[in-house]
Amino acid sequence: MIDDRHDSAGLAIVAERRGHHRIGLVVAFQLTTGMTRVQRIVDPRNTQSALDHPIEVFAVLTTLLQDIKYAVRTLLKARGFTAAAVLTLALGMGATTAIFSVVNGVLLRPLPYPNADRLTLLWLTLPQAPAPELPFSAATFIDLRARTQAFEHLAAFRSWPFTMSANGESEVIGGTRVTPALFDALGERPLHGRALVAADDDPGAEKVVVLSNALWRRRFGADRAVLGTTLTLNGDRYTIVGVMPAGFTFPRGAELPRGLDFPVRTELWTAMALSPQQAAQRWTLNLAVIGTRKRGLTADAAQADVASAMRAIATDLRAPPPRVAGVRTMPLREQSIARVRPALLVLMVAVALVLLIACANVANLLLTRTIARQRELAIRSALGAGRGRLVRQLLAENVLMALVASGLGVLLAMWGKDAILALVPSSLPRSDDVTIDATVIALAVALALVAGCAFGLVAALYASRAQLIGSLKDGGRGSAGVIRRNFRQALVAAEVAISLVLLVGATLLIRTFVALERVDPGFRPDHALAADIVLPTPPGVSLATPHPEWNAFFTEYADRLSRQPGVVAVGASTALPLTGAWDGEGFQPASHPVPADKQRPSALTAAVSPDFFRASGMRLLRGRGFTSHDDASAPPVMIVSETMARTFWPGEDALGQRVEFAPQSPSIEIVGIVADVHTASLGEPAGASMFFAFAQRPLPFASVVVRTAGDPRAVTDMLRRELTQLHPATALSGVRTLDDIFAHSLAEQRFSMILLGGFAAAALALAVIGLYGVIAFGVAQRTREIGVRVALGARPRDVLALLMAQGARAAASGIVIGIGVALVASRALTRMLFGIGAADPLTYIGVSALLLAVAMLASYVPARRATRVEPVAALRQD
Repeated sequence: MIDDRHDSAGLAIVAERRGHHRIGLVVAFQLTTGMTRVQRIVDPRNTQSALDHPIEVFAVLTTLLQDIKYAVRTLLKARGFTAAAVLTLALGMGATTAIFSVVNGVLLRPLPYPNADRLTLLWLTLPQAPAPELPFSAATFIDLRARTQAFEHLAAFRSWPFTMSANGESEVIGGTRVTPALFDALGERPLHGRALVAADDDPGAEKVVVLSNALWRRRFGADRAVLGTTLTLNGDRYTIVGVMPAGFTFPRGAELPRGLDFPVRTELWTAMALSPQQAAQRWTLNLAVIGTRKRGLTADAAQADVASAMRAIATDLRAPPPRVAGVRTMPLREQSIARVRPALLVLMVAVALVLLIACANVANLLLTRTIARQRELAIRSALGAGRGRLVRQLLAENVLMALVASGLGVLLAMWGKDAILALVPSSLPRSDDVTIDATVIALAVALALVAGCAFGLVAALYASRAQLIGSLKDGGRGSAGVIRRNFRQALVAAEVAISLVLLVGATLLIRTFVALERVDPGFRPDHALAADIVLPTPPGVSLATPHPEWNAFFTEYADRLSRQPGVVAVGASTALPLTGAWDGEGFQPASHPVPADKQRPSALTAAVSPDFFRASGMRLLRGRGFTSHDDASAPPVMIVSETMARTFWPGEDALGQRVEFAPQSPSIEIVGIVADVHTASLGEPAGASMFFAFAQRPLPFASVVVRTAGDPRAVTDMLRRELTQLHPATALSGVRTLDDIFAHSLAEQRFSMILLGGFAAAALALAVIGLYGVIAFGVAQRTREIGVRVALGARPRDVLALLMAQGARAAASGIVIGIGVALVASRALTRMLFGIGAADPLTYIGVSALLLAVAMLASYVPARRATRVEPVAALRQD
């Protein structure tokens, strides 16, 4: 076996530089074939691997080390090429790694709970319900827990904000009331102390609380002595019995259906402690339910079991079949990612395409450099270096370069991940699980190895013995040059095609975003500030029983605020537009009663104060709004949305109509009709909604809306000051403008639009750079040809047209291919679009025209330079 060393090629090059070409070749050849010849240690006929011998292993490692050292010297020598290639790859790999870190954390990583693979959420389903997934009532949950056999543990939980008072300060904490089985269902154990137990769930038991690790550290300095001490929550004293491990914040609001109003991260847990009256409530739907499927039981088997249990419950209640509630089971992991999976997969594909364009650009740079190194590689080949040795050397150089780019890419991804998460800080589920972990780093290394090997093989293809010897003879002209030129143009065409696909997707999302922004939300978001207030209310208090002091508080608070300078109107509501936190309630028109065997229709509901419509900017179309006279002593009245009036009283005047709710309850008269308001999403049609007078249906919580003449944020301190004077134990939370609510409703669309638009812009820039490089290199290679043309009488415009035609052909072929691919790929965006089709012709025409124009501009600059070639100087070039 001949083991040629770099020293032989080095001697040849040194001798050549001194002008002793033949002497250098002879000396190097003798060193290669004589002094450095290494015989195989074992007979070639021996089937035992040479690697079984230590000397041969040492030789292989020595050769590898020499290849790496030589690769480092070569890359450092070509600083311009190395910097351009490394930075291009680093940007592509960094973007890919950052997006993959999000995809890995949200879609791929298991949930951070010991029983994650068996955790299942259960939801009620009702015909004509305003939402496909409804929470349970207490009575239905208790019945189902007693009848189902599919779950080891079944637990209920509901959002319950707490006002925590300590050291003279009040703070609203996102809490959850749970049945103690929740911790067993999740398989979690406290870091300190104990979890809730069954005895804590008795209505008369001592009130206890379990803290999150973050709350324990933030408010109590991570002091273990807090166990056993008391804490004031909503005016009641609770004993701290446990602290959960770091990172445990279940439930996390973004992972559950919209409208349940769970906090982004739960910070404390208390027992449900249902009173007998609450446990008997059948149609107050306010409990989310989670269970741990029994080991070995499939999801389908669990679904069948709970469906059977619900039919048995309906039989006991003698409910008519159409009114029987169904149950839908959903794995917790699937529930948490279902809403964002399409967008994340689209972004992952998009960033992978950007990486492909970056690799194509680096491949073009590499081909240029390989052609420039033809003489060096040809000398090494002539001296006896085998093709395998040249391939190994080129692989070492390119893998090393790709690994350096990968390391820089990981550093960029660490910054990029945080920037990506900042775009949707609360609406992205499992954002706490996104991190640069071993899986993400392994992907970066794998990308580097694949890219490096691919680049090395491409370079080796042009460094073959036949091509290199031919290059010594004719300098790379002829058919080989044509093949190389065609290959480079094919790479550019592929870049243009990929850029078109990304630009089409980004344009469709941009037009969707613009269309959503133009949708009338049903309210005026400008000059209005909203803040949430939760009055201290012990868990045993039934919200179904009106308490006059709740209405008195919000009425007095609104009066205080309305007297402040710069305040135009003040109102309160139990639900705000575009938040999704609306209740649903079944009803029937008194004039058109629903048959007993049919399911009653339902609509979304909110209780509002008299001036809420003016404060929020909702339009009263007909009738009247609520007044101070619509109190608990007056006949109940309601206001309905335009859609509800049109749907349930077609061809009639809804004003004066009466609506029935619970049996034996008085019907309620409709006194006003307001314009439709979007309750959860601008992309969904506004449904039927009903508004009750807050004084007739008071609750201990509401969102206060203040409309101002100037900047609404300027009154924030005033809101807090007036609240402290009126009710010191209560705190404001969720302070934001209605503009913020409107913008937040578009957060997911904005997230996808910005990222895909950024990737499309990067792809376009890379494609332009690639096209410019191909034309510029072509000009440099064809200088002699251009000189001949000019000498024979070719005009500058003819030369310009000839070279620009080269760029036009590459761009046109890429556009044609890209349109075909985009027509297929854009179907994946269908669910993300609004007001526009995936095959919108205007989008395709505009993007194609833009790409063609940019390609022509990129071709014009180097082509224009070619028109200044001097014929005599060009003909003198060898």
